[in-house]
Amino acid sequence: MANDRNPWDDEIDQAVDQMLRTLDELPADTPPLGSRKLTVAEQIERYEEIREDPQAWMKLLEGQGLKEVVEYALKLEGLYRERALREQQEAEHGRPASPTSEEDTADAM
Repeated sequence: MANDRNPWDDEIDQAVDQMLRTLDELPADTPPLGSRKLTVAEQIERYEEIREDPQAWMKLLEGQGLKEVVEYALKLEGLYRERALREQQEAEHGRPASPTSEEDTADAM
C-alpha cells in the first residue's frame, strides 16, 4: 500500500487550513449582535428607514408586540421631530442650535 490517501484529502486539508486562518483573523472582542447601544442619531436613522414603510411596521409588530412598538414609535417620533425642528432653526439662523443630547446613547429596539 504505497498510497493510502484519499483523493479528497488534499482538498479537505486545504479547506480546513483556510477555515482556521479565517477564524484566526476574526476580531476576538466583537460584541453580540444587538448588544451595542445606539446613539440617538443612529436610532433616528433606523427609525427613518421604517417610518413610512407599512411592511416594516408589520414585521416589527410581529417580533416585538403592540405595546413595545407603540412605545418605540412615540419615543422615536418625538426625537425625529425634535431633530427636524433643530435643523430648521439652524437653517434659519445659519448656525448650529444649542447642543443636544443626541450623542448620548439609549436602548434601541
